[in-house]
Amino acid sequence: YNIDGALVAIAITPFIQLVVLLFIFIKVLREYLNFKELRFKIPMAKGLLAFSVMSFFSTVLLNYVEIDIRTMITTQITEDDAGIWTAMTFISKNYMVFSTAIFSLYVLPKFASIHDKRGFMKELGSIYKTLLPIFGIGMILVYLLRDYVILIIYPDFTAMSPLFKWQLLGDFVRLASLVLANQFLAKSMVRSFIFTEVLSLGLFYGFAYYFVDSYGIEGVTIAHFVRYVIYAVVVFILVMYNFHRLRKKEI
Repeated sequence: YNIDGALVAIAITPFIQLVVLLFIFIKVLREYLNFKELRFKIPMAKGLLAFSVMSFFSTVLLNYVEIDIRTMITTQITEDDAGIWTAMTFISKNYMVFSTAIFSLYVLPKFASIHDKRGFMKELGSIYKTLLPIFGIGMILVYLLRDYVILIIYPDFTAMSPLFKWQLLGDFVRLASLVLANQFLAKSMVRSFIFTEVLSLGLFYGFAYYFVDSYGIEGVTIAHFVRYVIYAVVVFILVMYNFHRLRKKEI
């Protein structure tokens, strides 16, 4: 299957790893717990199902879209450009995993304890004034030192340098919007989460095909930036609408 086979392997590997880990985990857990005596309450079961659905949409759909975009780059431009874009996303994913983990550890407990719009906006403003600028400075440093980063990690991919600008801008907007999107997780807003995830991936898919004709490989990173600007606006509207709906119920 050539490159397509390799890409499919990359996509299904995390799923296989999860199945194996779950098998081992359950086997070990049986030594300490009697599963027959466990009783799940309906709210707890619904909560677990909600988070499972969210995780599914985040991982499976993202892998599918990225594989298709890489195939499109290979077809419309060159295989080398597809490799350059993949390398760029690899660098992005590494620092974004760290960034989103830090934000989630701090933000989720805070948002879970807030039940009114005023408290939410106050906490959001505090996060945007304290934590977000730190990561913004870090991204600026990555951009300024991008040539050294490429030299250390991918010395053969010097053509990656122009992609950093739009990729980093998109990642910064993504980080800012994910702070908002943590409200979906904190309040188990499954429909809103799934809708925004599908919208984000759909926008990326469409804009990537549109911009690549005019800007080449850089068009994919421009699409990355544009989709997160729209995503941030939509997430903000949904979060505010939810507070408005809850307030009407109280009245």
